[in-house]
Amino acid sequence: DSLHVLDRWRANPDPAVTAMAHRLTELGVRDAYAGYWVAYDLDFLSGGQVTATAVGDDRDPALARQVARADRAAWIFVSPTPAQLSAAVAQLGTSTNLNSAGVSEVSLVQWLQAHRIPFTRSVSGPFDLVLPARNVTAAELGLREGSRPDRHRQGPGSP
Repeated sequence: DSLHVLDRWRANPDPAVTAMAHRLTELGVRDAYAGYWVAYDLDFLSGGQVTATAVGDDRDPALARQVARADRAAWIFVSPTPAQLSAAVAQLGTSTNLNSAGVSEVSLVQWLQAHRIPFTRSVSGPFDLVLPARNVTAAELGLREGSRPDRHRQGPGSP
């Protein structure tokens, strides 16, 4: 399996994203929503085991449609704690567009509770995973589709 190939690749610059791909597959999750850089790094590093899309980004409409049609999809957030945020920034090479545009972990959890949708939470390195019992799409949350975030990678000290 392709995830195990990455385990043997000793120069893996993104061990936290690779570990998250493993965690999602262990949980039986094949689809996810995430911030731009997390989503597309996860797509690549999972070797097709997980399909992730960035909310509101139309870089790959086919991926967005696939995730929206899934029975269940995770929502992935970079943990807001300083140590975890620093770890994510170091591995992803950017401090921008790490989380989904228009939704925070707190607001998603509040929405799920208000709509009585069961969910679980899991942590994988610097990432917090929210796993609703069913797919909760960006459109269902009232998020606008098609926005184009600034995708330029910036270092930790960049504005």
